[in-house]
Amino acid sequence: MDFKNVFWPQYKFRISWINKIYRRNIVYDEKLIKEGRATFEKVEDLYRKLKSKSKKENNEPETSNWHYCEKEIFRKRNKWRRFLPSVSVLYWASSGYGERPVRASFMLLTLVVLLIIFVNANGLDKSKDITDIAFETIKGFSGNFDFDRLLHLIIACIQHILFIKNPSFMPFTTWGVYIMQFFTKFLIPIQAVFFAMALRNKFRR
Repeated sequence: MDFKNVFWPQYKFRISWINKIYRRNIVYDEKLIKEGRATFEKVEDLYRKLKSKSKKENNEPETSNWHYCEKEIFRKRNKWRRFLPSVSVLYWASSGYGERPVRASFMLLTLVVLLIIFVNANGLDKSKDITDIAFETIKGFSGNFDFDRLLHLIIACIQHILFIKNPSFMPFTTWGVYIMQFFTKFLIPIQAVFFAMALRNKFRR
């Protein structure tokens, strides 16, 4: 069976502007789940079959839509998987199941900002090879905004993220080292992969 010029029902968000950005087509059966007239398993299987059919027809936009719907129903059909920080929840939040590059970029930027905040709270020492920076440490700003320190703090964090061999500043506390390594060697690289994957899917589809 083929569908031609179909006006699919759409998933409605409570916040209208989010619906305009992230609206998705759904099958009518998804609406029946709340009424108890359809099961999550049945709807998930429908989406899986629609995705498979779209793939065979090289219909990339519909493949993307049905893939998102399939993963969303899979996440929602288990209450623990739906609300707790499960793999499905993290996959959804990090990149919209690999289909939302805007969300992935926002999460990537959020991780970078959190790294800057945490590292600043623990403090950084200037590397011995650096001679053209007036101050020796960065830790908080003593209640006074210091643009020069903030700029070097951001540059130092970016250097660590990009695995620059000799960054201008290094953490001087054990917690600072752990935080830097956790973000730059684990969280941010993984999120960067999710962003690249979502961006590739967006341009491909």
